[in-house]
Order: sequence, then C-alpha cells, then structure tokens
Amino acid sequence: MPFLIDVYALAPERSVAIVDRFLDRFMLSRERADAEYWVTLDGVHPAAVFYTPMEMVLFCEAHPEAESRAYWNSLSAGDPHSAHAFFLPAGGLVLGLSVAAKDESVWDQWLGEMLSFVGAKYGYWTGECPPEDTVPDFVAMASTCKAVSASPGRRPVTCDSQHSLISLQAYRPSGFY
Repeated sequence: MPFLIDVYALAPERSVAIVDRFLDRFMLSRERADAEYWVTLDGVHPAAVFYTPMEMVLFCEAHPEAESRAYWNSLSAGDPHSAHAFFLPAGGLVLGLSVAAKDESVWDQWLGEMLSFVGAKYGYWTGECPPEDTVPDFVAMASTCKAVSASPGRRPVTCDSQHSLISLQAYRPSGFY
C-alpha cells in the first residue's frame, strides 16, 4: 500500500447529516473498515459498542461528550483511499480523507475542497497521523500549520510526541485569517 496523506477538516457541526453529505460527496462507493465501533463516554471505554458505523454516528450526535471514530475504505480506484469521522469530546467532529497523491499542491486541493464543502474554518494535512484529540488541540495544530505555510519556503513541521513523527502543512484559503 502506498504512503498516504491524511487530510482533516473540523466540521462546524456534529451530525448524521454532515457525515452522510461528506461520505456521499467524497466516497460514494465505500465499505466500512471495522467490524464494530466502540464509544467512550464519561471515561468508560467501551461505554457502548455498535455494529454499524451509522449506529455509532447517531449515538455520537445524541451524546456530544461521546468519543469514537469510524473509517470507510473506498471501493473505487484512485484517491481518496479512505474516509474517516472522528467524534471528539465536547461536541467536536473531524472529517478526514486519506490520499496517495505525492504532490503537495494536490494535498492542498483536497484540503481546500473539504474545507469549502464542509464549511470548515480549520484543517490541515499530515502523513498517516490521526488528528488531534480535542477541538482546541485541533485548532492549535491547524493554526500552527497556517503560520508555517505562510513562511518563506513552506517548511514542514512535525506532530507532537503523542503522534508519530510526520510532516504536515495547512491550506491557506483566502478569508480564513
């Protein structure tokens, strides 16, 4: 399997509707990647186990403090290879795609398209690294990436020690500063 770049956007809402729209737009032909979906709630893991990703998504919509994640694999050739939904505590939702393109400009295009479609203000791309675990940490990472991308030479930065060492970069859409 090729090295994949993960492209993430912080959704402005946490709902079944946005997950459905995201999947229908970016991964119409898909299969779920996991047999079951565990949810953490009030420090209990697993607080609930679901056997379809949409059952888990419905639960997380109804319980904003619930944490979980779902992955879908593409049944089509080419990019994106997979789609992701990360339900963060305190009501956050990060949507993601994994792409095999080797060109930063293509990664920027995927991110720009995701930000625009989802209506997100914050996002970044990274090399096979999960998104941050909380909304404030995600916003901080996306902001760091924007600052780096604005500097001369577009030097990459790395994830913190919680994640594996990777390079990442942010898209700088107009109107997002």
